[in-house]
Amino acid sequence: MKKYTHWIVLALSLFLIVSMGRSTFQLLGRGDATKEAEVRVRELEAEQARLLEVKEQVESQEFMEKEAREKLGLAKPGEVVVVLPADEVLRRLAPEFDQEHFAEEEPIYQRWMRLFF
Repeated sequence: MKKYTHWIVLALSLFLIVSMGRSTFQLLGRGDATKEAEVRVRELEAEQARLLEVKEQVESQEFMEKEAREKLGLAKPGEVVVVLPADEVLRRLAPEFDQEHFAEEEPIYQRWMRLFF
């Protein structure tokens, strides 16, 4: 019987050691998970603050006026709305830029020298 009790005590001791070791590693892992969760909470709080700023900006009177002017083409009384054509249309309608004429023009400092001397 004494022989079995030693083996039983040894088996229980090993079981407790393994169990405590596993619990320790799980706690350490949870500590890392807690740190990751805290970092995530800080990131979300920063994003929430940014979104609140955007919300305040969007709800401001200036933003509403800007959007009404740009997207809806509205104007205040006494103002005139000017709508420009798209960039490609402007490029087609604009005169051609003469590179050769521009390159032949004398520099400004030479023109000033010629004017005064």
